[in-house]
Amino acid sequence: MKDFEEEEYTPRILDIIKVAFYNDNPTETRLTELRKYAEINFRRILNIGSGSKFMLGHLMQNKNDAKTKLDALDYPRQQDLLEIVNQIKELGNDATHTERVKAFTPIEYQKVLDGIFDLIAYQFVDYFKEYPMKLTSPNNVMSDFSLLPPIIRLKTLNRLRDDEPNNIQILNRLILAIIKVYGKPIAYEWLNLNESILRSIQYPNTKEISDYISCCGVEISPGLIAFSIPLPQFNNVYDLLKHKVDANSTSINEQGKLYDSFETAIKYYHTKKSEDSNSEIKKLHSIMDFVYIGRREEEKK
Repeated sequence: MKDFEEEEYTPRILDIIKVAFYNDNPTETRLTELRKYAEINFRRILNIGSGSKFMLGHLMQNKNDAKTKLDALDYPRQQDLLEIVNQIKELGNDATHTERVKAFTPIEYQKVLDGIFDLIAYQFVDYFKEYPMKLTSPNNVMSDFSLLPPIIRLKTLNRLRDDEPNNIQILNRLILAIIKVYGKPIAYEWLNLNESILRSIQYPNTKEISDYISCCGVEISPGLIAFSIPLPQFNNVYDLLKHKVDANSTSINEQGKLYDSFETAIKYYHTKKSEDSNSEIKKLHSIMDFVYIGRREEEKK
C-alpha cells in the first residue's frame, strides 16, 4: 500500500479550498468540496496514499486499507475519529448525491465545517501524543502552535485535556484559547465551573518551577528572565489561570482581534514561525503547512 504524499494531493486541495471558501458557490457545492477535503485529511491521518480505495461513507463497511488502518488505532482514538466521520458524512453525502432536493442551510454548512475543524485538530492531537505537551515543552513548539486559528487550538486542547486533566501546560493554553474563541466572560464561567477541580490539582514544587524557568525562561536583560507561565507567583492552578484571564495582555487579543481564521492567521505563521529544524518542530510545521494549503491571506477587519 502506498503512503500518503502531500505533493500528490496539493493541486486537489487548492481547487477544493477555492470552491469551498473563496468562490460564490451554492452551499451544496461547498459541502461536496468539504467532503472531498475530509477524505484527503483522513488519508493523511491514516497514511493512505493514492491508489487505495477510500470512501468516507463506507469507512467501516468493507475490509480495505482504510479499515485495516483504523482498526490498528487504540480504541478511544478510533472512536474519536469515527465520531468526526459521522458529523461530516451525512450532510456531505446528501450534497454529493441527488436524493435530497431541499436547499442546504448555513447551519448545516457550519456543522460540516465544524467537523472539518475537528478533523484538523485530530492531527495536532496525534502530534502531541508523540511529543507530549508539558511545562518544559520547547518554547518554539508552544509559540508556533499558537499561530493556528484559535478554534483549532481549542479543539486540540479540549481533547488533550480529556486524557490529561491535570496537565498545567494544557490548562494554561486552554484558558487562552477559550478567551480568544469565546471572550473573557465565558473564560470566567469556565473557571468558576471548574474551580474545585483546578484547586485540587497538585501544584509544581520548587524544583519543578526552577526546572521550568531554566528550560523555558528567556533572558530579556541582564539578570531578568521572562517566562510564559508565572508559576512562582501562585500556589494553586485556579489562581494561576484566573491571573491569565484578568491580565490586560490577554485583553489585547480577546476573541481573536489579531487573527480568528486561517485567512487572518496565515501571515503570522509565515512571518513568525520558528526557523529551527529539529525533528519535533519540523513535524509540527509539516502538519501546519498541510492545513494552510490553499488559504489566502486576509487582513483582520
